[in-house]
Amino acid sequence: MLDLNCMRCGFCLPSYFSRKHYKSKAYSPRGRLSLLNGLVDGDLTLDKRNSINDILHACTLCGVCLSECPTGVPTYEIFEKARELIHKIGK
Repeated sequence: MLDLNCMRCGFCLPSYFSRKHYKSKAYSPRGRLSLLNGLVDGDLTLDKRNSINDILHACTLCGVCLSECPTGVPTYEIFEKARELIHKIGK
């Protein structure tokens, strides 16, 4: 599992900016971790027809998720690295 110590508590859901804007849990840190897990486990594929790349790029990397996370999972760092890897794959 990619999500390290995420216990799926949902404390990151109410205060996360892009989740509020898009009104979808996929745009929360927990939702993004689930998408990344799906990619790593092979349950999802990354291509131009799906919105996984858009969802990962909607993260502003502000770090609010870290202040809300009781286990201290640095999700914004994970998303930043995932975006970097996606761009390398896309070249």
